[in-house]
Amino acid sequence: MKRYTLLLAMCIAIGFYGCKKDIGSVSSGELVGKWHQTKLNLHETIGSTVVHDTTFMEDSFTSADFYQFNIGKTATISKSGNFGFGGKIIAINADVLFDWVTHYTYSVADSTLTLKVTDIPAQITINSNGLPYNQSPTVVQLDNSHLVLRNVYNYNPASAGQAPSALTTTLYFTRE
Repeated sequence: MKRYTLLLAMCIAIGFYGCKKDIGSVSSGELVGKWHQTKLNLHETIGSTVVHDTTFMEDSFTSADFYQFNIGKTATISKSGNFGFGGKIIAINADVLFDWVTHYTYSVADSTLTLKVTDIPAQITINSNGLPYNQSPTVVQLDNSHLVLRNVYNYNPASAGQAPSALTTTLYFTRE
């Protein structure tokens, strides 16, 4: 009898686990809406050593900090400043609009959100390798009211005696 009870408990547990939403299968329709940023964590490592870990909480953000995903798979990302380990930098008279509002097309495959910029000239890149100003964050959490995105940038791959370096950004949002 104990064996059957244990087997029944295992089946029930597997059934509940099987019903849990798999974040690995995000659809673009779930993203549609305006998401206000409420938190940002910047985490830098060299090898396994944490060299910086900074978190900006809700009071660091304004109504200008949001991601807007539209039905036609277009998106707008707006920000009120640039965030770094030294704090938030706000430029009152920005020379270039894309520092603050950028337009994208987007797609979702599994838990990867791909954002392709549409309003920055092709010659402007984010690194010396000529990679375009695009983003591909991982969707860590998505439900009716919360969205969490994570980007990992490996900027110094392990090479002759150097430990690999990485910057991880985790962005937290609530739906409007």
